[in-house]
Amino acid sequence: MPYRIRHARPDELGLLAGIEKDAGMTFAEVGLKEIADHPPADIAYVRAFLRGGAVLVAVDEKDEPVGFALVGFIDRAGHLFELSVHRAHARKGLGARLVAAADGFAFAQGARRMTLSTFRDVQWNAPFYAKLGFRILPQDDWTPGLFILRMREEDGGLPMDRRCFMAKELNEN
Repeated sequence: MPYRIRHARPDELGLLAGIEKDAGMTFAEVGLKEIADHPPADIAYVRAFLRGGAVLVAVDEKDEPVGFALVGFIDRAGHLFELSVHRAHARKGLGARLVAAADGFAFAQGARRMTLSTFRDVQWNAPFYAKLGFRILPQDDWTPGLFILRMREEDGGLPMDRRCFMAKELNEN
């Protein structure tokens, strides 16, 4: 099945909640039922990425979104705020393609580093990103924005002992 990566159109943003909800169901399988049960991101939050970042979508042969990445910026670095792929389209390289597109977008905007926050012990989280060149970022290397994001995640009830920040340097690839 041929897939493409492109920028989302504003009229497609409402479709992303279903993708996010479906993708989130896999967290129940690794003891994170609260993530699976969490409601999808508010549409106003997603729409904000059209103004201050990017909403990248993986689309199928019908040009319908089946995965997405929310890309923004924290302290002059690109930041991958979310990556979700519908389970019916998982394990086909779409996550890696979305990350590559996010990296390219951030680099084109002047960022030379990409960061993200993820679960260190979930196979499709930190180990997946490590294969794409990310490394766990020690606390001594966090920027002020990452500390703020960490507090927000903690306030949101995420199990912080399972979380980590990761980063990779961006270049013209």
